[in-house]
Amino acid sequence: MALISLKEAKTLALASVRVQPLRRVPLHEAFGRFLAEPALASRPSPAFDNAAMDGFAVSSPDTKGASAAAPAKLKLQGELHAGAPLPDTDLRSGHAMRVFTGAPLPFGADAVVHLEDAAEVSGVIHVPAEVPPGHSVRRRGEEYLANELLVSAGRRLDAAALGILAAAGQGQVPVYLQPRVAIVTCGDELVEPGQVPAPHQVHDANGALLSGLVREAGGVVHAVVRVADRDAELRAALEQLAAEADVIVTAGGASVGGRDRLKAVAQALGGTLGFDGVAIKPGRPVGLALIRQVPVALLPGNPGAAMVAFDQLVRPMLLKAQGVFEHRHVERAALQVAQRKQPGLTVFLPAQLDRTQAGGPVVRPRKVAPGQLLGLLGIDGWLVLPSGQSDFPAGAQVELETFGQATHTPLSLGLGDEITR
Repeated sequence: MALISLKEAKTLALASVRVQPLRRVPLHEAFGRFLAEPALASRPSPAFDNAAMDGFAVSSPDTKGASAAAPAKLKLQGELHAGAPLPDTDLRSGHAMRVFTGAPLPFGADAVVHLEDAAEVSGVIHVPAEVPPGHSVRRRGEEYLANELLVSAGRRLDAAALGILAAAGQGQVPVYLQPRVAIVTCGDELVEPGQVPAPHQVHDANGALLSGLVREAGGVVHAVVRVADRDAELRAALEQLAAEADVIVTAGGASVGGRDRLKAVAQALGGTLGFDGVAIKPGRPVGLALIRQVPVALLPGNPGAAMVAFDQLVRPMLLKAQGVFEHRHVERAALQVAQRKQPGLTVFLPAQLDRTQAGGPVVRPRKVAPGQLLGLLGIDGWLVLPSGQSDFPAGAQVELETFGQATHTPLSLGLGDEITR
């Protein structure tokens, strides 16, 4: 099998994907999607000076010299609550106005005396201490000003980002449509999870695994189809799904065994193979086909290998379809256990990062076979052993490609460092 480099495979995989159409969707539909355009503030926040606490709006000079023995005495001049119109009368000298949290401050007031720090006696407010200017006041524009950037393009919209956009009055946001992904798992030996397998059968882990990975990458699972290793079944499934989905991801049937028919069937459908085998481990048999211009990622059947191949090749495809490139955080750390690998392959090992060591961070690889998944629970990322080196002694500085610390760059800013290996 002629293997291409991971860098070449990423380039071909990304080139096979089209960016989805841009749409404006309601905020409640936008969670987990990527903002297509920068969001700017239409007005300041707060939009007006307002009370940060329940109490009394005052002019701070009116409290000068106040003490418990000789409190300032201010006449009550009415009250304001949150949602009340901006007051049309100024606070008069020697007066105080009752205010509730969020209420606009009257002109002439520059501080709020907390309700519990004052006493009201027959319409007169007794203030037992000086109050500095700005006390418990939220000033207009102190959070941000009009036209200030709130959320950058390319950011994945989490709960905090949605709250910011809602507070800024943006009821709809621009996002690219999520790609519809069809998943095909192949193998005579597979049975549905929940069914009782025969002695020669195994439960299909890849359908659930890939469904989760698709959703983590922002895609929509259009269908999960399980087929036997028969050309007619494979052909029918691929023909139908190519007419329905934006991307097809298969698992199994893509290696070089006599029963691995997926690549041949894809070509028989008129599909072109973008590549057939990549210099990575695990995941070496991964391929890419195009059927009716729909990219078909052909992943190995071993779940661990399928996860690596998806992560390195399919995930970038789905993110590009949503208008972004992903830049994962790479951390350098000392290797806990020596590693040796075949030259010419980029190897991905599940690993944990230990930052508690006095000498600096240490990366602890896990030994997990390609057909296993249990060892992938709780890992911090992939220990990446590059293709140009075979021996990695204990204590050597290596790179850990971490999960959960990625940033996303809009396509309009260019590819940057997304393809590096």
